[in-house]
Amino acid sequence: PELPLLGGIGLFFMNAPEVSISFEGLGGLLQVVEERLTFVQSIIERQLSRQLVVPNRLSVHIARAVSYYSLRHPAPDGILEVNQISVSRLSSLGPSSNEMC
Repeated sequence: PELPLLGGIGLFFMNAPEVSISFEGLGGLLQVVEERLTFVQSIIERQLSRQLVVPNRLSVHIARAVSYYSLRHPAPDGILEVNQISVSRLSSLGPSSNEMC
């Protein structure tokens, strides 16, 4: 085998991640900082969602043996097709819920 044994790393999230930031021991500054933290957390969550939630991904190319394209766009292992045949016992979601059935 050719070294390195690892050709690359692909990182992605199936769902948008939740980010939590906290600072302790700031005393009176905590209230001012808390307002800013909420804003910063929303920016971080939004950027992670835009860049790392499927179908997007982060690919780190390590070895020449693996092409960057195959790392960034891996071939699927298969295809799953789902056909809805019927639905029963759904709770009412409002006037338009019947359109779905």
